[in-house]
Formats: sequence, structure tokens, C-alpha cells
Amino acid sequence: MRYIHNDILQDLERKMVFIGGPRQVGKTFLAQHILDTAGFSGRYFNWDYGRDRQGGI
Repeated sequence: MRYIHNDILQDLERKMVFIGGPRQVGKTFLAQHILDTAGFSGRYFNWDYGRDRQGGI
């Protein structure tokens, strides 16, 4: 997933980014790392949680 890091940063400057892929490849780590270190304000949603699917905070 590291190879898409810069592409995600560029896209986040103008739009929402969805990260998808197989299990255990680092999607969650990558998303949370970008939110923590890149200076973007945002929230990580996980489709596995019903509350996130409903749009609840």
C-alpha cells in the first residue's frame, strides 16, 4: 500500500479518497497514518461497523 501513499495525498487535496483491497494489506494503517501525519482533517470510517455505514459519529 505504500506505493499509493503520494497519490492519496494528492487526491486528498481536492476530493474524498476510498481505500479498498484484500484483507491484511495495511489499508487501515495507511489511512490512519495519513490522517495522523499529513495534516488533513478527517475521519476514518470502517464499513465493517454498522454505525459508520449509517453515517453516525
